[in-house]
Amino acid sequence: MKKKSGGRHLYLRRVKDEHSFKLKTDHSEIIAEILFLEDLHKAIQEAPPEAIAFHTKRGNDFAEWISYAVGDWWLGSQIGAIKETDPEKVRAEMLKLMGERISRLRLI
Repeated sequence: MKKKSGGRHLYLRRVKDEHSFKLKTDHSEIIAEILFLEDLHKAIQEAPPEAIAFHTKRGNDFAEWISYAVGDWWLGSQIGAIKETDPEKVRAEMLKLMGERISRLRLI
């Protein structure tokens, strides 16, 4: 696990602008641009089911962003392993995994 720098764990730090997560309901409508893991967690809570479905229809965009932009391969693999297809069940599982991980990272 990466060590924290400046009092905040690296996985909880802001990603570069060019690596922002663009939360969408379809290929054209961006409903949020996310730069922090904690902000993704909040956005998933509030996102319409269409956005969850859009980002998990072919693979899992959330898992990819967490792994590559945030750098948290462990959480990315856990999110990517969700096999549910119902957007509300996917949301619930992601929120649980992300919430637990964020809580742990805040303590490190």
